[in-house]
Order: sequence, then C-alpha cells, then structure tokens
Amino acid sequence: MSKLIIDTGTTINDGTGDPLRDGAIKINSNFSEIYTNLGNNSSLLFAVNYTTLPLDSQVLQYSSATGKFGFSYSGGQGNTGPTGATGPTGATGATGATGNTGVGISTANIVSNNLIITLSNTATINVGTVVGTTGATGATGNTGPQGPTGNTGPAGAGSGDVVSAGGAYVDNSIVRYDGTSGTTIQKSLVTIADNGAITAPLASSIISFNWANTSVFPSAATYQGAIAYSNTTGYMYFADSSAWVQLAKYTDITSGPAGPTGNTGATGATGATGATGATGSQGIQGIQGIQGIQGATGNTGPTGATGATGSAGAAGATTFAALTDNASLTVDKFYLPAITRLAVTASGSAAYLFDQYSGNNPTIYAISGTTIAFDLGTGALSSHPFLIRYSGANYDTGLTHVTSAGVVTTGSAAQGKTSGTLYWKVPANINGSYGYLCSNHGGMIGVISIKDISAI
Repeated sequence: MSKLIIDTGTTINDGTGDPLRDGAIKINSNFSEIYTNLGNNSSLLFAVNYTTLPLDSQVLQYSSATGKFGFSYSGGQGNTGPTGATGPTGATGATGATGNTGVGISTANIVSNNLIITLSNTATINVGTVVGTTGATGATGNTGPQGPTGNTGPAGAGSGDVVSAGGAYVDNSIVRYDGTSGTTIQKSLVTIADNGAITAPLASSIISFNWANTSVFPSAATYQGAIAYSNTTGYMYFADSSAWVQLAKYTDITSGPAGPTGNTGATGATGATGATGATGSQGIQGIQGIQGIQGATGNTGPTGATGATGSAGAAGATTFAALTDNASLTVDKFYLPAITRLAVTASGSAAYLFDQYSGNNPTIYAISGTTIAFDLGTGALSSHPFLIRYSGANYDTGLTHVTSAGVVTTGSAAQGKTSGTLYWKVPANINGSYGYLCSNHGGMIGVISIKDISAI
C-alpha cells in the first residue's frame, strides 16, 4: 500500500484534520507494512550491519553468524576455480586441466528492486527482485484503550451549528432553526420528555389533526383521548378505548330533519268577547284667558236660582299603557337611565345582531360604572335566551330585567330573557373581556369589552 499521511489540519483544533483515532489507525497501518515486508509481522528480520560507510557498487550480503546483512564485494579478482578430479589408478592419467580462473565481479547495482551483477568479462547476471514477496497479513492487534477526550473546538459559523441562547441548555427542549441569527438553537418552549410527553404551553400553538380518511387513523387503543379529523367524512373523531368515535357537527344538532306533519286539530270554540277598554285620559285643559280689569263693585243683586249639576268627568288612566299619548312606549324602555340602548335581533340561529354595530356577533364596548340597556324586543328572540357571561359562567352582578308590563327581576333571575329590556349596571371595579351568549345556540356568542372608567 502507499504510505498513509496523517492530516494535521490547517491550524490547531480547526476541525479539518484527522480525528485522533483515524491518525492512530494510519500509524499502525504504516508500521504493519514495514514489519511485514522486513520481518515476520511482529519482529524486524532485515537488519543492516556495518561499521564504516559502504562503498560505491557494494552489495548486501547476509551473514548467518550475525543474522544481519553487510556490504561487501566491491569488485576485483574472483576466487580460483576448484582443482580437477584425479584420474583413476592405472595408467597415469593425464593431468587434469587447470580450472578456469574465476570471474571477478565488476559492478553490482540494484535497479528497480532487481540486483544486477556485471562480471569482469562484461557478462551480466540478473539475480532478481531483492525484496521478497509480501507475507500474509498478520492478525489485527487488540484495540488500544480510548484516549482522553480532546478539547472542544471553536464553534463553527455554519447554519448547521447548534447553540443555546444564553449559554444554557434546556432539559427536553427541541432543536429549531432561528432565521434571524442563521443558526440552529436548542432553547424552545416546546419540549419532548423521555416518556414521549410533548409540552407546547402557548394558547396559539397549532397542531394538525388532519388525516386522509379513517382507515389511516392510528390505533385508538394506543392513543386513547386523541382527536383526529377525516378529510373524507368531514368529521372529527376521538379515541375511546379501542375505537374512534365520530363527533357531531354543530349543524347536526341545531337543525335536525323535519318530522312528519301532524293531523289538523279540531277547530277551537269561539272566545268570549273582550272587556271594554278603559276610557282615554281627559284632554289637556285650555289656557285660561287674561283676567279683565275689575270693575267697580256693584250693588248686590238678588240671589239667583241654583243651577243644574253638570255631568261627571271621564275617569283618568290608571296605567302608563292606558295613556293615549305614550308614543307606543312601554315602561321597560325607561325603567332605568342608561348610557346607551342596544336593539338586539338575531340572524337565524347563527348570530346576534345589534343596531349600533355591524356584522354578526360583534364586540360590544362599555364603560365600568355606567348602565347599558339591551332591548330584547317583544318576542322575536323567543328561541334565543340572552345571557351575560364571564370566564365560562353566567355573570349576574348588576343585572335588572323589566317586562313590557313592568315586572322586575334582578341578578340570576334576570338572565335568559327573550323579550323586554335587560339593564346591566356595570360595576366600577371591573374591566376586560366579558361576553354575551345564547343558551340554546353555542354559535351565538360574542365579547363585551369593559373599559375601566378610572383610566379614561
């Protein structure tokens, strides 16, 4: 293999170099290759022994005595060849020819890992590759102990870095991207506990419960109490025990199908003739004329005869309604002085309407310490009982209801009326959001915003 270089990075702890473990792996790999090629994978067997610097053209020679290689054979005369064998006894054999003079080595060089020996007679011997073949890979050594954790490098500037606002991390808080700072931060009000509980404390939190159809709902047994909406059916459901229960829509409970027409009832008996109405009030007396100049006292004349008694005047009205000049007013219209009188009507079963405001279920404004009157009419609101509310409950303080006939009720008894006038003497010590509501129809609901009179 090629030598493995450890990447040390550009600067200290800049995060671009090799991790500590990767660097150690490269070091082990380099040494393993050396010990394999020059040894038996655990010890080095190839060692060079020399006391003086080698000379040019010297080659390595192995010595079994030292177990090492040394430099020798600088060239020159070769060894004398062996003496020829003595001929057999008998006739004196011819003297054996003198052996050839050994050939000296002229040069010895290593070229491309091959040992090239040039003899004195210019012949060349290619001994072959000097380096032996690579031995089998030794067994992987045991993993060394984990080194100490390095110092944390400086925070990067990329948007993928996770930081914590204020330098403190919040237990169970989720990680979110902050578009202002361009970083991913860990601080968030939304948390996920180890047991999977999700906390999203703000009232404006939005969680989608929208599913394609009921067949893809999760297990009701696993998610008891959860809610889900089906796009196919258009209904909400909640998980109860092991089943998803469909919830009714508002339209399902406000206007059910019309029942069959009942049989025509028998004609009722003719009612008795009503009593004669009361005589109207006596007209206004005319202006008395200017008294003339008193004349001189005349002589007393004789007493005249007593005149006849005049007819009795008509009886005056005994109730306000009996007056002929009341402009169709009833006593409930002026029972209490009010800062304003709102005529209340209804838009079907969907909303209340108020003559001084536009739109359905508008927000009504009032001032603490003053009285506001709600004119509920004479029967048009018969199916829409009118309630004053606060914090999810009826608010009875300061309420007075007066019928057109003058019947007065107060407090809780003044609630839920469908005609007459409801007066609310708004307490001077309250402010904020109160409300109105139809007790029969949850969609007919709105806000009464109270302004503190001391802040005006």
